[in-house]
Amino acid sequence: MISLYSYSFSPKHSILGYSGPTTVLIETEQGHILGGFFTTTWKKASKFYGDSNAFLFQLFPTLQVFHPTGEDTNFIHLQDGLGFGGTTNLPRLFIPASMEACNAGVMDKTFRQGDLLPGEALEKFTIKSIEIWGCGGEEAIESGLKARAEKRALTDAAIYDARKIKDRRAFVEDINLVDTKLYKHREEARGRAEFRVDEKHDGYVLDRSMEQGQ
Repeated sequence: MISLYSYSFSPKHSILGYSGPTTVLIETEQGHILGGFFTTTWKKASKFYGDSNAFLFQLFPTLQVFHPTGEDTNFIHLQDGLGFGGTTNLPRLFIPASMEACNAGVMDKTFRQGDLLPGEALEKFTIKSIEIWGCGGEEAIESGLKARAEKRALTDAAIYDARKIKDRRAFVEDINLVDTKLYKHREEARGRAEFRVDEKHDGYVLDRSMEQGQ
């Protein structure tokens, strides 16, 4: 197993693109432990994704496993936080990007019914720690890490290209601004008698002789 994410780093940066089996472990401030197991590639998406190998569990104070029901396929939702099961508006297990006001429901259509947290804890909880582990053997982990590296390379390239385009636009805007000022200056100069056209230097020059004769 290999740790992909701990509380002190951005989960999206740590897991996006990883394609191997992963286990999400969450410890609450009350000392309860819950989480889930998934085998799909992590990605940011507006819709749910995943496969029927996924399941949720309560690990402490009791061990309970909640396998897929087959009724729905809302396994993972990663956008403005981590969501598992349920709907985009109300996931069965949800961790906001702020890591505050987390939710662990009792039932949904994707995973079997049961308490992810002990009854006395209700459905709201505060995170003490969260970890995401890559598992499945050395080969699976190496493959997953390779996929993550490729995803990061593509993301970095896209960011670099976007910055180049932005910088280029700023440069063009600066050039246009200079041209506009120069054009305005030339137009104003045309109306003054002491200015004449200088074909040799492709511009306008001040005719001192005319200026002295005035």
